[in-house]
Amino acid sequence: MRRGRGIGTTLTHEESDSDRAACSVVREMVARWAQTRDRPFPYLEVGDHLTRCPDCLVWSTTIAWEPGGHYLAGLKLELNELLACLGESLLALVSSGHATGIRFEVRPDALPAARAGALGFLKRYRSFSAEAGAEAERIQQVVVRAEPETGPVTLEPYELVRYFFQTALDVAPDSERRLSLLVYLGVTENYRALAAQQRNLSKSAAVHFGLARGYFGRVLAHDPRQYKGTATATATCAKSALVAARVNLAGTEVHESGYSEAALRRSVALLNEARALVAGLALPGSEHTAVYSNLLISLLRLQLDHSQTDAQAEAWRLAEEIGRQPGLAQAFFREWLEENADPELTELLARPEVSDLAGFLRGQAARFLDLPGPGSDRQNV
Repeated sequence: MRRGRGIGTTLTHEESDSDRAACSVVREMVARWAQTRDRPFPYLEVGDHLTRCPDCLVWSTTIAWEPGGHYLAGLKLELNELLACLGESLLALVSSGHATGIRFEVRPDALPAARAGALGFLKRYRSFSAEAGAEAERIQQVVVRAEPETGPVTLEPYELVRYFFQTALDVAPDSERRLSLLVYLGVTENYRALAAQQRNLSKSAAVHFGLARGYFGRVLAHDPRQYKGTATATATCAKSALVAARVNLAGTEVHESGYSEAALRRSVALLNEARALVAGLALPGSEHTAVYSNLLISLLRLQLDHSQTDAQAEAWRLAEEIGRQPGLAQAFFREWLEENADPELTELLARPEVSDLAGFLRGQAARFLDLPGPGSDRQNV
């Protein structure tokens, strides 16, 4: 099964290099003043810039009233973003050859830039206070190891990934990405469990599968209703995490059990929850194709491996539903037919027992991808 879509870190800066440099100098001067406030606010040094930069003016006013607190909170949020980006890119790299894949917003080749960005930021972070300096030193010792060619990454890649996600969560536990980080921690533990399974280490695999369930469960404990009707970036990130947690927990269920009928039933229930959330939280289906591909896989395995005829009928209904949503259909069929994003789905649909359903799906795909279709209509089930 394909893991849920990665919930990527996006770091955007629209201002010019010179603007950023000026803002950085001003904020550093104000931050130094804020540590002790043993002299008047440095208006002569920074006043001209503040008249031209509303962002720095608002920021500096906040620092003047609450010295250091808001600035440190902002630094921790930035560190949270950098560590999350580092963890995502490293996870994408070390898991790229695994049979169970995840679609990442952050690419594996982003690792060197993320590492350099984190190391550069830590130099500024450590100068804020003695406590920040100690924290920066501890984090830097791990960041320098995040190189694909180094021994530690080869020997313990998932432990290193887990460290970055957990540290990002620790430095800013109330950040908008906290649910996303919990999902990634669960994904990391699931990968560790699969690696243990491949080495026939059943006890170790069980431990890591249990840890994965724990992380996903913490996300599932959040009530989705609090995010209905909201459209901010923060809410969108949380909404996607609610969906991704269910998709990935469904994968944990079937991978640990070896696709038992009971686990597949639990998987179907979780994926139907995720499908309902995509619609109920007004998320674009095109960005959550893993919900539909994994649900189709679970239904096909119930039919093919366990002779469950109700799953066959439900698979047909799901195929028809995909075709009724143009954005979802185009993304789903492109990933299936052109990118082979989920080889397991491709293999299942190639079996002769489901040739009618495969033909129907290919006919639907022809409508959205401008492909020659077989002209198939739905057959009686």
